[in-house]
Amino acid sequence: MKQFLVCATLEPTTTEATTTTEAATTTTIATTTTVDPVVAAGTYYIESVTPLNCAGQATDPIWDEIEDEEGYISDTDWEQIQSDLQPAYAVYAQAAVAFLEALSSYHWPENVQADIEALMAEVSAEAAWAQAMSEAGTYADFTTVNEETLDNRAAAIVRAKLNLPTNIGATTDC
Repeated sequence: MKQFLVCATLEPTTTEATTTTEAATTTTIATTTTVDPVVAAGTYYIESVTPLNCAGQATDPIWDEIEDEEGYISDTDWEQIQSDLQPAYAVYAQAAVAFLEALSSYHWPENVQADIEALMAEVSAEAAWAQAMSEAGTYADFTTVNEETLDNRAAAIVRAKLNLPTNIGATTDC
């Protein structure tokens, strides 16, 4: 009875060793899967950022309802801002904190580590901003916080280094 050791490529990074006999019996001896760390990091990133993106998208229809045709709000919108928009920003702030925790708990590939740290600084500022939006006690306070400009460049850099598509102009399936 002849036996052959066959190594077949199943995926670009997966190999499987099998023993085959002439009687058409196949027995799996061992399977080794190697996952590209950049692909794994990209998958983790998408899984981690999706709740944040969805929380952000949840504010869009509320803004659409509150803003006038030119995209402005006024103090007459304050009641709806308090009842609809501020709770949505509280959820967004919580999602930002969860994303920060996910970013800090993962061992990132070296080529993206510095950008992850920059992203964490940006997301931290965004979480504080969203929390301030949710807690503004007056219309004037709300509009002051709303006028702050946030830096969101690191996310695009991280996505590029992880071979992920851009999310600029895109929506997330929530």
